[in-house]
Amino acid sequence: MKKSIVILALLSIVSTVAQAEVVGFDSPPIPWGSRMTGSYEENGMLFSGWYAYAGDMDSLWPENGSEGYLSFATGSSLRVESVNGDAFSLNSVDLAEYSRVSLGNQKEIIFQGFRTDGAVVTESFTIDGEMDGINDFETFYFSEDFSNLEFFKVNTTTYSMDNLNFTTAVPVPGALWLLGSSLIGLVGVARR
Repeated sequence: MKKSIVILALLSIVSTVAQAEVVGFDSPPIPWGSRMTGSYEENGMLFSGWYAYAGDMDSLWPENGSEGYLSFATGSSLRVESVNGDAFSLNSVDLAEYSRVSLGNQKEIIFQGFRTDGAVVTESFTIDGEMDGINDFETFYFSEDFSNLEFFKVNTTTYSMDNLNFTTAVPVPGALWLLGSSLIGLVGVARR
């Protein structure tokens, strides 16, 4: 009985330490096709740079069934960080070609992560250069190296991005509160 209570208490602490979020770019504050220099915020993440907002318009652009995504032309830049400065981890991202104009060539998209320990990590994904107009985005998964990031940057080439999946940690005071209340509960159960 005591072992199962301890296991449940530890599992409850672990399950509350991380929270997964997705940025879907479905309603940024700029019109479709507009170029934007500056910043955009969604689900606690701040996107800064020069990019365009695109969406379901016509067969010239990639399709994934969502209302919108970010599109990057050569010379674009992107920097992403947590709005409140908390560390985060990247889990996955959907990438596609920029438009039908850029078909036929595979493109390497390079993500550069800047970790809280000062390390710089790099991950590259290659999009296939094909669009069928049904689901043109491919999902790519980040390695465990892309954890505890302060921010990340993406290289400047033509591509489109949607569904950025990331994980944030519960702030340390909240985690300590959970640990303390769990330990008090265990002491109370042990005394019975």
